[in-house]
Amino acid sequence: MQRTRLRNVVRRQQRRSGAATVEMAFAAPVLLSLVFGIMQVGYAFMVQHALQNAANKGCRAGMLPKRSTDSITSIVTTTLQPTGIAKYASITIQVNNTTADVTTASTGDYVTVKVTVPVSSVTLFPGFFNNWTGTIVGADTNRCE
Repeated sequence: MQRTRLRNVVRRQQRRSGAATVEMAFAAPVLLSLVFGIMQVGYAFMVQHALQNAANKGCRAGMLPKRSTDSITSIVTTTLQPTGIAKYASITIQVNNTTADVTTASTGDYVTVKVTVPVSSVTLFPGFFNNWTGTIVGADTNRCE
């Protein structure tokens, strides 16, 4: 009697093994998409933080005397170099909310450094998130000394 029960249990488990495979085939793409999406959003936050840090460093250099637009651009590019996004970055430098050379700024003027990167160029998984539109921005404003 126990042998019969044991055989029935084994037979039921053998019939269910195909069901687990089918369930996994349906669940795996959803779970992988969710994991890849979370990783991509985390990477976007990291890129935004790097842009903000680069804009901050550039702006701090821009508020000092004897500064130039080229030196600010160099500082921002050097700061972004380790992240690998420097080649995609667009750097805008403004004096009193007008795009101008920093050498024209005088004491009390506001210098703004804005660094932007297109979202489609900073994906972790090329081919999957290339259709995203928009930009990631880091900006900082300081008063000249």
